[in-house]
Amino acid sequence: MKINLLSIPPKNFGRKACYAHGCRKFAFSATSDYILERCRPALKKLPENFLTQKEALIIGMGNNFEEAELILELFPGVKKIHIVEWDQKNVENIVKYFKENQKIVVHYADAEEMFFLSNGQITLAYFNGVLDLHDECCAKQIIEEVIRVVEKEGKIVSSDLSSYVAHPKRETLYSWEEVARIFNPLS
Repeated sequence: MKINLLSIPPKNFGRKACYAHGCRKFAFSATSDYILERCRPALKKLPENFLTQKEALIIGMGNNFEEAELILELFPGVKKIHIVEWDQKNVENIVKYFKENQKIVVHYADAEEMFFLSNGQITLAYFNGVLDLHDECCAKQIIEEVIRVVEKEGKIVSSDLSSYVAHPKRETLYSWEEVARIFNPLS
């Protein structure tokens, strides 16, 4: 396992927004099963070789390791899974849990500035309950970063995006083009 502990600690926009809105950690564990069950069918629609020798991204996994385990299970050929987490305690727990897995790379950082990932480096981005914890400006920055790091043939799995779509679909699987069009209609 590789750990990317940045020299500059993350801005913790997520933490501020979370506490400002009165969210509590126990609320996430209650909804994480629902979110995972909603996103599992979207991931299963992708062929098993979709991530063969390619990279995935999970933003804000928290202490729910099932998301990474699901990607590892469904896509055994995945080259790397980058996990971006802003909470130091969660980073420590992720490192302990996946310490033997060489496919996991943990980044202690904010999703608003993923400078450690190259343009188009990611084939699959996965995040749930992340945009809801940020104000509109920060949420837009996160989406801009996701659009930047995901390759144009890539996919984005998220329950967060339905609130940004005029006619939300029940799906949680989006193409890069759909997300780019939602957030930048001129693209």
